Amino acid sequence: MAPTAPNTPPSDDAPAQVLDLLLAVSTLITEDTAEFATREGMTPARLHLLWELSAADGALPPNALAHRLDVTARTVTGLVDGLAASGHVRREANPRDRRSTLVVLTTSGEAFTRRLRQMRADLAHQLFDGAPEGRASALREHLEFVLGRLRTLVDEAPGDTRPATS
Repeated sequence: MAPTAPNTPPSDDAPAQVLDLLLAVSTLITEDTAEFATREGMTPARLHLLWELSAADGALPPNALAHRLDVTARTVTGLVDGLAASGHVRREANPRDRRSTLVVLTTSGEAFTRRLRQMRADLAHQLFDGAPEGRASALREHLEFVLGRLRTLVDEAPGDTRPATS
């Protein structure tokens, strides 16, 4: 029988086992991210903001960050204030719209996110080192299917019957 997520009764049902494993992986990644953030003097939310900025070539307006992080603009303001104080981001005038600002990675923020990306790449290779050829690609395809299916279920379900992940 496959390992299960913490506090989950064992199941002989393969889809339930896969869900248990996904929950266990998610929990472990969340815990490890929180520990890493603490060691770096940050929060997981600040790490997420830096990650999103890095993915957007280092600059986004606050409202776009709020959308990407699925938080309010007020929350983004607090996150940006903290990251500006630590030297990871700065606010700049938006050259396309003088009424708005951009949140921009500083040199320190760029170095930090490069390190994050390298750590991610290293972990990915460590996780699949020694796995049969094509295993990572097959898993990616299966997880893309599962993610798409879960998004559909969450989007279609009425509020009181949504999956527990929402």
